[in-house]
Amino acid sequence: SAATFVYIIDTSDSMKRYRPMVIDAVLRDADRAFLSDPPVFQPGDRIHLWSFSSEVRELLLIGFAPNSENKFRAQFESELARLRWGGITSLARPLLKSLEEFRPAEAGHLNLFVYTDCRDSISGRYFETMLRIYNHSFKIESRMDNFFVVQFGKEVVPDTTRKLFAALDGKIVAANRSIDLRVATAPETPKPTVISITPKSIEF
Repeated sequence: SAATFVYIIDTSDSMKRYRPMVIDAVLRDADRAFLSDPPVFQPGDRIHLWSFSSEVRELLLIGFAPNSENKFRAQFESELARLRWGGITSLARPLLKSLEEFRPAEAGHLNLFVYTDCRDSISGRYFETMLRIYNHSFKIESRMDNFFVVQFGKEVVPDTTRKLFAALDGKIVAANRSIDLRVATAPETPKPTVISITPKSIEF
């Protein structure tokens, strides 16, 4: 069945300093998926682009079709250029929205990519709700193929946030590392575990 891919960008105040890096990272990772050989995306796959600060904004939805990769890449680039930056961070909102919205089996396998500085702490209430949805709708049938958190900056990830990433089989990677889904989704690759890699500090 078709799969769902969601690229989620933290555009809060604390991420403004990383704006060029964030756009480069999202385009880099999307390029590796859009233009890969063999292809990562299959006909019918749904590719979402969201941003968030205190609220989630749905920017783009693509129904993937072969031979349209360059057009889709251009749509991504256009939306990224128009991102609005500012506000507080609510990391729980896009994660909860993803799990709730794509909970039905017809949504297929879920792939999440979150670009953030990981400053926000997930409250216990959100933690329990997300864990319950994940265990009931995703874990039993192994429907979460990939959950990557691309971290910008040198912040220590709050304990409850780190525990949530681990509970959802998430993997924290540094902003200067690209995500190659041809490797990440290979059958012989074990489920991701949390690995914290602190990127180099970059000042603007």
